[in-house]
Amino acid sequence: MKRKIPQSNTKRLLKNEQNFRRLTGITPEKFRGLKIKLEPLFKKWEEKRLSKKLRKRKIGGGNKNKLCMENRLLLLLMYYRTYTTYAFLGFIFHIDESNVGRNFQPLEPLLAQIFRIPERRIKLSEDEIAELFFDGSEQSTERPTKKQKRFYSGKKKTHTKKFQVSVVKKRKSPVVGKNQED
Repeated sequence: MKRKIPQSNTKRLLKNEQNFRRLTGITPEKFRGLKIKLEPLFKKWEEKRLSKKLRKRKIGGGNKNKLCMENRLLLLLMYYRTYTTYAFLGFIFHIDESNVGRNFQPLEPLLAQIFRIPERRIKLSEDEIAELFFDGSEQSTERPTKKQKRFYSGKKKTHTKKFQVSVVKKRKSPVVGKNQED
């Protein structure tokens, strides 16, 4: 007996405003408005993609996308908000983890046409720079097939990835919801 699996929980999530905002960072009303603005851009992008001269199949041939544009947008917003793994997002949206990026990457440049995607920039004074703390860490990794010397740690006697963290001693908390001047 084959069990039918729902495509996504988008409609159910949209009904619960608090959880929707926790997972995406925006309200359901803003999501709907964003979806309305994104639809014509997405249709134009899809037509351009399908009308390429180097296509091997006729339009309509090949595998169909499992996620509609609305679910792709939700997937992208959840990824931006939580920065969780592709495996987890694939599990939630019932797609393979290798398809997660393929589903939301086309939306990123389209969203950039609608609004400015925020970047976090930290401005430090000379005094704050003098008070920085640096720390390094190494995390074990599988032995790479190429350029092994680059990843070998004599200290750990294994292959590692090196990380460096810098922390400011005193810093004001950023103001939430206000645009920062560049």
